[in-house]
Formats: sequence, structure tokens, C-alpha cells
Amino acid sequence: MLTQIELHDLFKSLGTPSAGMRLVQKARKEAPVREVQSHRGNVITRYASQKMGRAIAAESRTVEFPAIVQYEHDPKILEYYPQPVKLDLMLTERGTKKPFRLQHTPDFLLITTDGFRLEEWREEERLIGLARKTPGRYLRTDDGWRFPEAEEYLASLGIDYRLHSADEHPQQYVQNLIFLGDYLTPGWPPVEQKAIATLKGFFEGQAVIPLVHLIARIGTKVNEGISGVAVGDMGSVEIDVPKVTTDDIYKAIADGQLTVDLVNDDLGETDRVLIYRDLAAMQFHRRIEEAAMAECLETRVASIEVGAKLTYEGLPYEISLIGDTKVLLKGEQGTSEVDISVLETLHAEGKLELQASQHPGLTICDTLNAVSPNAIESALQRGGWLQMAAVDPNSVPRSKRSLERYRKAMREAGGSVAEQHLSLATKYERCGNHARKIPQELLDLIAKVAQEQFNNPKNITKKAAYLYLLDGCQEAGVRPCSLRTFHKELENLKSIRARKGKRWAYQTDPIVWYLHLNESIHGVRPFQYVHIDHTELDLLMCGPGGKNSLGKVWLTLAVDAESRAVLSFYLSFEAPSYRSCMMVLRDLVRRHGRMPEMLVLDNGKDFKSRAMQRVCQLYGCSIRYRPAGQSRHGSVMERLFGTVNTQFIHLLEGNTQLMKHARMTTKSVLPENFVTWTLTALHGAMDFFCKRIYGTEIHPAHGEAPLEHLERRLTETGERRNRLVRYDDTFRIETCPSPQEGDTRVVDGQRGVKITHIWYWNDVLRKPGVAGQPVEVRVDPWDVRVVYVLVGNQWHRCVSKLMGTIRNRTEIELRYAFAELAKKSRIQKKELSPERLAEHLRLLDAKAWDPRLGEQQAEAKTLYGPLGMTLATSDVQATRCEGKDEALGTKQLGQSKARKAQRETATSTATASRTLPAAVKPANPFGVLKTTRQVPNETLLKERDDDYEFF
Repeated sequence: MLTQIELHDLFKSLGTPSAGMRLVQKARKEAPVREVQSHRGNVITRYASQKMGRAIAAESRTVEFPAIVQYEHDPKILEYYPQPVKLDLMLTERGTKKPFRLQHTPDFLLITTDGFRLEEWREEERLIGLARKTPGRYLRTDDGWRFPEAEEYLASLGIDYRLHSADEHPQQYVQNLIFLGDYLTPGWPPVEQKAIATLKGFFEGQAVIPLVHLIARIGTKVNEGISGVAVGDMGSVEIDVPKVTTDDIYKAIADGQLTVDLVNDDLGETDRVLIYRDLAAMQFHRRIEEAAMAECLETRVASIEVGAKLTYEGLPYEISLIGDTKVLLKGEQGTSEVDISVLETLHAEGKLELQASQHPGLTICDTLNAVSPNAIESALQRGGWLQMAAVDPNSVPRSKRSLERYRKAMREAGGSVAEQHLSLATKYERCGNHARKIPQELLDLIAKVAQEQFNNPKNITKKAAYLYLLDGCQEAGVRPCSLRTFHKELENLKSIRARKGKRWAYQTDPIVWYLHLNESIHGVRPFQYVHIDHTELDLLMCGPGGKNSLGKVWLTLAVDAESRAVLSFYLSFEAPSYRSCMMVLRDLVRRHGRMPEMLVLDNGKDFKSRAMQRVCQLYGCSIRYRPAGQSRHGSVMERLFGTVNTQFIHLLEGNTQLMKHARMTTKSVLPENFVTWTLTALHGAMDFFCKRIYGTEIHPAHGEAPLEHLERRLTETGERRNRLVRYDDTFRIETCPSPQEGDTRVVDGQRGVKITHIWYWNDVLRKPGVAGQPVEVRVDPWDVRVVYVLVGNQWHRCVSKLMGTIRNRTEIELRYAFAELAKKSRIQKKELSPERLAEHLRLLDAKAWDPRLGEQQAEAKTLYGPLGMTLATSDVQATRCEGKDEALGTKQLGQSKARKAQRETATSTATASRTLPAAVKPANPFGVLKTTRQVPNETLLKERDDDYEFF
């Protein structure tokens, strides 16, 4: 990003007027001036931009998002801002010349090396509609679309304005930019010259190599022997062959050291994309390919169609008519009827030469399409009769007058053979009066009843709507139609969206089939698109004792869209919340040591939390929100939920399938009587199912097992080790949620920071300049005794003086405790001091709480404790201090020894922190945070396979 001095120099070099300077500076400061919205089913995307060092919101997946990708990787574009300013345009109506004001918010402000530009992107159909609605305002020229009034207004400010159609996006090029995005970042190191020389060496004697073959060569020839011995006249000489990886190939493509047709070829299809020696080789290969295709189209055409000419045993014939199974051939000897299968067999054996004729005109094609198959069969039959009548009139089962009528129809049809034979077709379909019998006035009344009375949320029946029609007909003096006819007309005018809402209408709408799809819906490589969602499992759980039911459990899944592999999951008794989202991200990084490129989420509040957006921004992960109520956008996840239920959960004891028909379920088969699964056991079984059963079975999406496909595609599309994330204290603290009341707290120099009416302290809060300042705060969801504050780019661990009293409590348990206190003691949270709170918590009987709550939280801690997901920091000294404080906390508050120990602990607790990165460089704002695990790939795979299992 530009500094103020660089921006001022750019203003000066371009001669930008002062008004234009103010507009640009205001946009840089205030953008975006409005939030993106989803009203028409558009997909909102939050793109993690490294050029801008922030998340850029795109309102549409197919309109604004491709533009953002191109801006991100265009070296001429220095900065770009979404929804930058709201322009106040003074326009005039074309007809009346009446002035009016128009508030227009362009999509982007671009700061380039050669000027400033505002750009607006819209769908082609919408621009056509605007051009028809306001002719002259939106113009379509040879160079594209224009908005002259906005261009004139901004030209006086020294700013260009451009109106673009979404059809202008080079879709394949954009998808390739997304694929190469990791390698185009400044933080990715360049490929060594030795590796480049090795790659260039493969093209000796070859101009073109398929990408999959190049990947196979570097795996078999180069990496098998990194070093070796060369024997020659001078003796043996040790040679050093550099190790080349797929990441080196893609980095060389991104830097232009290997040539690929990024506009036409898809890099994700490694078995089809071609790598060229240089640009000249690519252009020459394309020219030969086009010439070969044209030659093939010109010389190898053979089709059975009307007018096609064929030669059999030296005699010429012409196809005059085609039926379902037979064709009518016209030759020098007359016409004959032949089966189509006979022609195909003779052509395949080489006994028949078939040549296509000129394509029939549109009139003949339309005529053929208008004739039914039965009519064509009758034309063939009548043509055969005419041929038989020429030899023996008595052998035809038709009268002489009928045959004369057939001949007359052919003579009057004209000179076209096809039209002559079509004149013999029956015309029974045209018989009768096909005009509508209902007057237009009655149809208008039916449409009025449908709009005003039927298509609304009242959802009246058709019979009730018919009463409104009778009333309207009586007033208008029109004879009504029958109830049956009214039902047919009303069915054509019925609007499910108006009667039952958009979600019902979505379920009845036809599925969209893409004939021309330029973007792969589920991505082209692993970890490109990862879906995360929640579902409640149809299974009742129990505690370790196995006596009481703890209720159902919620499953949070993270699924790789391209390979369909389950990357991570999280089980919890708690309903979906911020903690479920953060825990599944912890589990994903714990297992795979990386974050995905883009998360696909729904519109739940837990997915739109500030903490979720901050974590994704820090670790370079974009977010795409599915349209509300349109479940087909998450079909990968929804289908997997069904698979987990049908192939796993519904086979376990205690499943609740029968409760779908609760009134028919007797006491002897109630699921509560068969509860045997604990949370720990279910987690182990779920892990086994995802890895050993679902992960190893053939998936119909790509014809191989998900885990096998994941590993293979990681090798083919690049490991991308710049996206590796270390599962350390910093990451665990960042995945801790913020307090419900806000992200920051003001530091009290004597008591620390206050969260949920509990004070937390650390010695760092005594430093000069910290007291009275707001600091960012994170709450440990597993232990309410601990919070983390960000001071001086470091996370510091703060503890409460009530550590012994609220020990082993999670954040949700403390929330229930506050609610119970307010209910039983008739006090409000604002009336509680820390000491008073401790007394109430101590006097409060545990049986007053939901007895399942403590067992649920204990089960969760038992499960996720050994996995390292319940402790944000791994400071051993702090843990020992906590154990001491817990022992002291069991004594009475009145004992001075306990109070003294608590004070000493509050002032001597060590800082359990991990240093955050220092100032982030503009070129790579997230690169410092994406720490790389310095371990070989084999170790990563071994860690992935050795994840926590129970089978």
C-alpha cells in the first residue's frame, strides 16, 4: 500500500485536481461506505487480500469476485477499495429534461500507476435492461458499456469511470490466477537456477510436455537421485542434481519461466494442460491444432440427413425423407424404403459412400420439427403406395381417387423433394377449432383473483378462490367458467413464492444445470474450498457411568470440497456457537498443520463473529457465505451429513430414528433405554469412520477414495507449504473467542481487566502507559479463570483471584450459574462484587443446576484435554500455580491464609504468552503469521495418520 508521501507524489505527477484528491483520500479512509448485501441469491465472499492487508468484500461470486482476483495480481494496480464513495450525480430525465439526483456507489476505486479509476461491474442482462429502461444513459459501444453522465462528472475531478459487464471477465484466466495465488505472493521464494535448468532440460528435443508427465518425471528421475557420480575421461566426478518439486513447477509458471496458455487451459486439470518450451512453441502448436480441427471438420463429415447423397454399388441415391426407423431413398430407378440400421451397417463396412448435403434451410427444419412422428410415418407409407401404384395399381390398399389426391399434393408442394414428401403427411393435428373458448375478460378476472386473493400468505384453497371469481363475474356481468376450468387456469398462475415464501419456492425450482461452466464449483485442488457446518446427531449420549442420558450431541464438520475428505470434526453437547467454530479450526490445524484458502459457510451468527473474521484474516483465509435458505450451495456438506447418519449413527444403539414418529413409539423401544455411547467413545468411532471407512471407500465424485484422492492431488497441485500454520500457543489464543460484551476492555491499574463482573490480573498491566488504555481480550472457553490480553504485540495470560472458587468451570457453566443466581437469589449481575459472587457460588447447591451440564462439560474436557485443545497455553509453571490455588480455594474466604495465597498468586502468575509478529510489511501482511513447520512431508503425513484414535 502507498504511504502519504507516495500518494502525494502520484497526485503531483498526474496533476489531479484538489477535488479529486479529496475524493480519493476520503475513499481510502472510509471505504467501504456500505455493507455488501445478499438479496437475489448472490454469494458474498470476504477475500483475504495480501496486497491491501485486509479482507475485501465482494457482493457477487461471478461479478465482483473475479475483478478482485485480477486487481490482486495486476502489478499496475497499487491499491483497490470496494464500495469506496457515494457519488451525488445531478442528472436529467430524457423526455422532460427534469433534473433529479442519483446516489451511485461504484464497486471499486483503483489507484494505478497511470491514474485513478472508479469501476462498476454488472451482469450483462441487467445492463441490457437498464439500457432499455433509460436509453442514452447506459450505452453499448464497440469498446464496451458506458455511463456518459458519470464519466463527465468524474472527468472534472481527474478520475476515470468505467462500466463493465460480467461477460468481460476472462473466466479461465481468473481461475488460473486463483490456482497460482500462493505462488504470486511476494513472500514465496523464487525457484533456484539449478531447478530451473533441470526443468528446462526436460524440453530438449521436445516443445510440448503434458503437465502430468512433467510431474511424473521430476518424481522418478530427479528426486530418486539428488546426488550421484558421473564417470568420464577425467575420472569420476560427483554431481549435484537439485530436488525439484511441484511447487517449483507452479512457481516457474507464475514467474513466466515456463509457458502455459493461462487463458484457455485449466491448470487444475493436470492430465490435460500442456507445458510449452517457450511462447513461440505455444503459438505454433495452437495454430497447428486449429488447422487440424478445421481439416477434420471439412473432410470427415458423414451424416444421415434429408438431402444427403450416397452411392451404393455405383448407383447414386438421395435421402428424401427420414422417419423413426426408416428412410426414403430417391434414385434413378425410383424411390425405395430402407431401414436406417441397414445404411449404418453398409457405411461401417465401407460398402456405401455417404456425403452430407448442404444444410437444409430454416424453413424446412421448422417444418420437420412441426410434423409429428406419426405424420412422418404416414408420409413414408403413402409414398410407398405411390411407388407400388406405378407398377401395379391393384396391389395398393387405397382407391384410385386417393392416389390422385396424393399426387396432386406433391405437385402443388413445389420443387423441393422434402416439401413434396412432407405434403403426404396426415394433418389430423390441425383438425378442429383450437381457439380458446374462454373470453379474455374472464381470463383477466381469473388473473386478478390469483394476484389479489390466491397468491398471498393467507394460502386460501382453490375452491375458496373460486368464490371470489363468482363474485367478480357477478359484478362485471360475465358468465363464469366451471370450477374444473378455473383450477386449470389458476394452476398456471400459482406462485409458491408469494404463498409460502422463498424457501418453499427454492425447493420446487428446477436444479440449475450448467452447460458452460468456467469456474469449478468445488475447486480444483485440496484445501481450496473447505465447507464447515453443524448438525445435531440422531443419537442419545450418556456419561461414564452409563446410567443417565445426557441428551443429543452436535457435530461440526470441516470437509474438503474437491476431494470430499473429512478434514476435521468437533463433537459437543453445546448448541452451535463461536466455540464450535473455533474448535473445529483448532482440530483442522492440529491434524493437517495448515489453514484452507477459502471457507464456505452459511449465514449463522457464529460464522459471522468478529473472532472468526479476525482468525481468517490473520492466517490468509478467505470466507464465502452461502445464500440464505439455498441449501444446494452446500450440497457437499449436506450430503455428507446424510451419509454419516445413514451409514454410521443410525447403526448405533441409542439412535433416535423412531422418534420421528413419537406417537407410535412404545416404552419398550424408547432410545433412552439403550443409551451406551459416551462422548469419548463416539469421538473415537467417528474418527475411525472418517479415516478407515468413509475415507477409504470409492467416492462417485472422482472414482477413488477421498483420502487417496487428497494425497494424490496434493502432490499434483503443489504442497503449498507457505500456508502451513503452527499449532502453537499463538494460534490457540487467537482461536479463543472474545467476550460477549465486546472485544476490548479498559485496564484498571489496580484491579486489572473486568469481564463478566470478574477481575483478572497480570503484572504486565502495571507497566506505564497501560492503565486506562483499551486492550484486546480473549476468553478461554474451557477455563473461566483465565483470559488473555494483548499488550505490546504480545498475548499475556491473566488470572482471577477467584481461581479456587470457579475452578473446573467452563464459560457456559458460568453463564448458567449467573442465570441461576439471578433467579434464586433475586439479584442482578450488576449488583455482584467479586467477593459477593464467590460467596453465592460457594453457598449454591450443585443440585440446583442442570445435573447434566457438569457431566457434559466433564466429558468434553476428558475427550479434548489429551488432544491439547482445552489449553490455550502450555506453560508448565502456570499450571502448577493453578493447582496450588485450587487447593487453597477450597478453604473459607474468611481465612487470611487463603486470601494471602490468592493475592500472592494474582501478583506472581507468570506470563504465558507467545510473541505476535512485529510490524507487518505491506507486501505480505499475513506472511509473518503463517509460520512454517520445519519438518519433512513424511513427518506431516505420519502425524496426520497418528491422530487421536480409539480403534
